Amino acid sequence: MIVKEIKPAKSLSAQFEVLKYRILSQLNGDAQGPYVLAFVSCEPGEGVSNVAANFAATLSADPDFKVLLLDGSLASPALQKLFFDEKFEPDTTSDPSDSRDVAILPVWKLRPVSETLDVLTVREIPNDTERAFATSSFDKFLDQAKDRYNFIVLDCPPLCTNASASILPSKADGVVMVIEAERVRRHVLQRTILTLEDSGASILGTVLNKRKYPIPKVIYDLF
Repeated sequence: MIVKEIKPAKSLSAQFEVLKYRILSQLNGDAQGPYVLAFVSCEPGEGVSNVAANFAATLSADPDFKVLLLDGSLASPALQKLFFDEKFEPDTTSDPSDSRDVAILPVWKLRPVSETLDVLTVREIPNDTERAFATSSFDKFLDQAKDRYNFIVLDCPPLCTNASASILPSKADGVVMVIEAERVRRHVLQRTILTLEDSGASILGTVLNKRKYPIPKVIYDLF
């Protein structure tokens, strides 16, 4: 098993530290958690998985934080490629149980990345991907995970794919929207925000992703 260390580029590392500080400052109560944080987008391909993975890695760099990152994009899983350099292939033979006292649901497989970061990759794509989150079993899993981890980061499917895609972010303590610069139309963004608000989700803020630079990016990286 090859585990890829997720390390943001120098220019991005500081930005993820700022994102971490801003999110933690908006959460009520103890900064140690436990908290469930969801990263969502309007449309596919806006970079949610990369942002969620880098944010989880930034959190886990603190030795006091235990972090669990869950791949919620069941129809198009991405985290196994980011962390383990593997293409998704259904795994119906491996035992989804683990040694960390959390009852993992059959849809996922728990895979440690470091002492402070675990990733739940998708084992098999269920017939009804949205229903996987609308069960008492998933709620029980989240409750158990909160006893084990300070932060549970949810890599969510895009909201425009299905109205029921808001089920997963609605279970989080806070939601961060990832928006691709110069791509998402205003009315699509407004509709997505309304969908989240109607589901009871608490929006903490937004991340503007894939921003284009008027001069070569390497010059920005010098500062």
